[in-house]
Amino acid sequence: MKNMKPEAFTIGNNYRLGKLHEFDLDADQPTFNAVVMWEEPKPSTDYTIGVDPSWGVGYDRAVIHVLKNGTVHNKDVQVAEFITDDLNVHDLTPICYMLGNLYKNTTEDREALMAVECNISDDIVNQLRNNYNYSNLFIWKFYDNIKNMWSNKLGWWTTARNRPKIIMKAVHYIKQGWWDIRSPWLINELQTIEKLEEKQRVAAAAGHHDDIAFAAFIALWSAHDVEFNDYGAIEETAKQRERKRADLLSAYDPGEVLPISKRKDFINTPCSYDDMINFEFPGSY
Repeated sequence: MKNMKPEAFTIGNNYRLGKLHEFDLDADQPTFNAVVMWEEPKPSTDYTIGVDPSWGVGYDRAVIHVLKNGTVHNKDVQVAEFITDDLNVHDLTPICYMLGNLYKNTTEDREALMAVECNISDDIVNQLRNNYNYSNLFIWKFYDNIKNMWSNKLGWWTTARNRPKIIMKAVHYIKQGWWDIRSPWLINELQTIEKLEEKQRVAAAAGHHDDIAFAAFIALWSAHDVEFNDYGAIEETAKQRERKRADLLSAYDPGEVLPISKRKDFINTPCSYDDMINFEFPGSY
């Protein structure tokens, strides 16, 4: 876990990002309604975004976690985070879209893989797909199926069975030293998560939140879900990743998906880091 000085960006009219020139990170109090960035988007890199939404009623928080996918030679790295306590699923959708295009997967010329928890609502994935033409949404899978894992559902759905799985995967990556976590607020939440024996679940201790942690867990799991049962050495797991991914994808054909640069619709115009400050959100919301 590395402590790196981040930059913060507010989200203004038309979802234009404005840099906060006087930003002092408070390790005890999250920065709300700003994109906190530890690393700018890089070429030849794949990203996964985990989203834990909320109804925006104050106590419950919505979180977007941006993960740089690990490879055979590089760790998984947290590169950005967005936390809010007053935005609902509808308000969060265009922010997800913006970050998905900012941290696009340049190796495939597609948006970042977007994994949104859908338990409280699947509106974000439906809006991203139908209104924003977002093509790289996480597809729910049946991990205990022998032949066909793929479902017809988009998004991440937390259940009593998979909740401990994604936590164990995250703990495994941390212990192996293969996940660089930059957010002090995420680290704080990880230290408060405990097993609640009476409820047979893992959750934040009384009086604490777990939204930041679960957005991160969803991102990490979704980035590497094809090796969900591997708990050996991370290096060996990474070496097998591409082969497993190719085998799994060969069983699923989503049809032709044009890369971002070749799409005709204006709404999918890619956004680079260089013009991030002047990002104009397409259309109105």
